[in-house]
Amino acid sequence: MAKGFNLKINKKYLIVLGIALLFLLIFKQVFFIVVLSILSFIISYIINNLRIKTIGLELVTLSAVLTGKVYGSFLGMVVGLILMVFHLFMSGYMGLYILWVLPSYGLIGILAGIFSHVNIISLGISLTILLNVIYLSFTFIMTPGRVPKLLPYSITNIIINIIFFTSIGNILVSLMK
Repeated sequence: MAKGFNLKINKKYLIVLGIALLFLLIFKQVFFIVVLSILSFIISYIINNLRIKTIGLELVTLSAVLTGKVYGSFLGMVVGLILMVFHLFMSGYMGLYILWVLPSYGLIGILAGIFSHVNIISLGISLTILLNVIYLSFTFIMTPGRVPKLLPYSITNIIINIIFFTSIGNILVSLMK
């Protein structure tokens, strides 16, 4: 009983953190990142309730890359880290791999800012693949038994993000500028 109580307290803190992120983004006047953040929160909640953790559906990659490209590395990193913390905890992803997954999402936000001159489709696809290679590699090194469980997530994550970047990436970048 106490374990569930602690989890509810943690989720409350994460919700407050998510709301703080939204206020930060509102004050930065980045409406579309706010919308993507809200959608990211909703998707995380749905994944947790439907128990569909093997599908690589998340909007954190799209949000971090778009933010980094349009608003710079620092904000891209912040969005990537905060949204991924929220996504991991709300979706119930717990484990040692958090130690390399979280920094990986901050890194893609940074890299999106550094390579902001690259078109969003190429940038998004490249960073999505890099992201998955990083956390698959660290998972293989640290917990090799988890790699077969992570492969379906990574494959679907790459496919879903390719669809996101090719279908709406350019539109979102033009609306965010």
